Amino acid sequence: MMFDQIKEKFEEQIEIDFKLELLESHYYANSFGSGSLLYRIKGRNVKINYDGKEDQVELLILSKSNLDVWTTIQSTNPHYFIENVRSTFSSFLTS
Repeated sequence: MMFDQIKEKFEEQIEIDFKLELLESHYYANSFGSGSLLYRIKGRNVKINYDGKEDQVELLILSKSNLDVWTTIQSTNPHYFIENVRSTFSSFLTS
């Protein structure tokens, strides 16, 4: 799965339940197609890092109390990430 597909499918899944705002998008073609996305969702900053070489996606959410601390919610392969992102993400934001 490519970076742009991950972005598109993530947005499709999350927009079902939440309004999202894309704050930053970085694509690194010279680094195996890696990239990062930063969103504001439900008042929280959410980051997605894609490592094209390792074919891994990492979902992180910025701490409410310490704005320097990112919490990793999920780190997995892109296919599993997309299949489960809605339930993983929704349960974290509603808890």
